[in-house]
Amino acid sequence: MNRTEHDKLRLGVRWGALGGLFLFFFFGLIPGFYFGSYTTLVILTRLSGVPVEPTPLVRVIIIIGSALGILSMASLFVVVGSLTGLVITRLYLFLKVLRPVEPKVLKRDITLTEREREEILNRLSFLEPRLSDIHSIVLVGSRIYGLSEDNSDTDVVVICKEGRCDEVRELIFGHEIDKRLRGEKDDMEFTIIGPKYTESLFRMGSPFSHSLRYGLVLRDDGYLRGLLQEKHPATPTRQYLLKVIYEYISVQYYGSITEIERGIRKRHCSTQCCEQRPEGCDGLPSADAFRRTLLRMLYATVPRRGYIPLCKRDLLECVRILYGERAFRVVQEHIRAMKQDSKPLYYNEYMEAKPFYTSLFREVITLAGPDRAVTSVLKDAVRMVRGDYEGIQDRAFRECVI
Repeated sequence: MNRTEHDKLRLGVRWGALGGLFLFFFFGLIPGFYFGSYTTLVILTRLSGVPVEPTPLVRVIIIIGSALGILSMASLFVVVGSLTGLVITRLYLFLKVLRPVEPKVLKRDITLTEREREEILNRLSFLEPRLSDIHSIVLVGSRIYGLSEDNSDTDVVVICKEGRCDEVRELIFGHEIDKRLRGEKDDMEFTIIGPKYTESLFRMGSPFSHSLRYGLVLRDDGYLRGLLQEKHPATPTRQYLLKVIYEYISVQYYGSITEIERGIRKRHCSTQCCEQRPEGCDGLPSADAFRRTLLRMLYATVPRRGYIPLCKRDLLECVRILYGERAFRVVQEHIRAMKQDSKPLYYNEYMEAKPFYTSLFREVITLAGPDRAVTSVLKDAVRMVRGDYEGIQDRAFRECVI
């Protein structure tokens, strides 16, 4: 469905009002007539102090009173019906979010030619001194599906053997430094992970595990092949949601919004100011954190709504289907900005994104469910952002900050 949740709520209210009006004609018309006429007669009797005679004027007044009674009863049925429709729709949306669904993996054909594959292998030849420390090398993302743009990176995942990640990471870092010193552009983006972390991704149903499952394996000593043969959750588990809330979303959400709001107050930002874009305006702070958190939240919510995106292009299409065109435009702009190094975030862009950003955060918390651990993490995140480091309850949080 292309309707946003707001559209669904409005539709629920309308159907509820229509149902209330329908019920009024069956159960409320006659009571409304008696209520109006009787109330009018009582009021006339009290005003006159004597029994009311059925004069033409009195009859006209009673007819008007009866009409008002019918109108009041109809309004009551419509209002109650609207509220009932709103409550039922909200309950439906809430249960739909909580209900696990079998996701549809947006699997695409790998379009890399043999020549392109050989070229990438040649560019990765610098890893040869450490191949004995590596389980698997996998290409993921839009490049292998033929969806990359001019400024898209080639995403390479290196799964190291236990305890060998530091050595491999050092080799890759040194290679990247050498290329920059020579003035060469490197469009490869490396992700280095160990076996325990990799297994936890599959065990928790992380969306990234699906990228590995459907990626292009350039090298594997049998480790990844064996892992893929095991059965794993299709959607992110509650453990995964708790992990991302704890490690990324909570602090980044509160931190980025707090910094941005401070920047708005300090600079007296407004829509008019953004339209003029005065010289020297470098945008709002925490733009990168804001954008990264937005994508992390989407990778938590979209799979629970029934889709597994394997690249950002897929994620955009999922957002269009699940959240509507306005959300699609917001996410599209943020993805475009992330591909450009340190592109500023301006006031009007922030104000357009903030409602969707906030609703995603609430959805992630709802998916995680009512839990003391979630509440504790959120409180600690707020304390951390406010600088109340001594008040942080979680030991790992406190040690990380102090």
